[in-house]
Amino acid sequence: MHPEKFFPKEFESGRASLEFLVLSISLFVPVLYLGLSLSSLQGASLATEAAARNAVRVYVLGAADANPEGPVAAAVTLALSNHGFHSCLLYTSDAADE
Repeated sequence: MHPEKFFPKEFESGRASLEFLVLSISLFVPVLYLGLSLSSLQGASLATEAAARNAVRVYVLGAADANPEGPVAAAVTLALSNHGFHSCLLYTSDAADE
């Protein structure tokens, strides 16, 4: 019962390191992509939360003004640009005009 009897040396080709590299790289790339995607989603979540918080602060401080939407839009744009979102569309409601 020698190990050489069951696994002769002719079947060993010395490719264990190559197999390890191929498998580790093929598993590392999707995990890295998933991590980067989740990081991007977290950054977007933080940006929208900061923009909403700044918009409410500016709106409350400028509530006595006749038109506080201008400074609010500027605060939202500034907060989003601080997080890397430079071109964004701001939703404006015309419900107050009706």
